[in-house]
Amino acid sequence: MYLSSINNEFSSEKAVYEKSALELAFVGDAVWELLIREVVANRDIRPNEFHKEAVAKVNAKAQSEYLGFIADSLTEREMSVVKRGRNSNRRTPPRGANPEEYRNSTAFEALFGYLWLIGRLDRILELFNIVLEYIDF
Repeated sequence: MYLSSINNEFSSEKAVYEKSALELAFVGDAVWELLIREVVANRDIRPNEFHKEAVAKVNAKAQSEYLGFIADSLTEREMSVVKRGRNSNRRTPPRGANPEEYRNSTAFEALFGYLWLIGRLDRILELFNIVLEYIDF
């Protein structure tokens, strides 16, 4: 949480909530990738397989699916962030994802960015553990 604390702009939940969904998703993408990379790095696989494993878990299609896993566990405020994230996309989805998957993955990332910026690492880990119950490593 050190990086979040050096900028007072992110000191209040209200300030973070008012950020654009794409800004939240930008941060959330990095948060999610770091969580996945930590799990992959601790697996007993060859180092040249790390990237392949991580990419399989950090892409629009996978993140869209993960959003479905955690949706019932979200608070009203978290669901509001998700809805904003889902409605924020105007760009063409990346290769391998349809527009709905891309919107959902942006929503998923926005949620993780929001939680990171308000300092809710405990909640991030709680949601991460829910996802881990459903995915294979």
